[in-house]
Amino acid sequence: MTESGRADAPSRGAALVTAASGRIGAVLAKAAAQAGYDVVVHYRSDA
Repeated sequence: MTESGRADAPSRGAALVTAASGRIGAVLAKAAAQAGYDVVVHYRSDA
């Protein structure tokens, strides 16, 4: 069994994407999410 308690649950893991508001970071975050990863994003605005 997996941590979720379901034997058939996928075990892809998580992805941490820094600079996710930029072009490359945004593309990487979207690609990881589409691949089934749990995605955590971080960004800092230039206020």
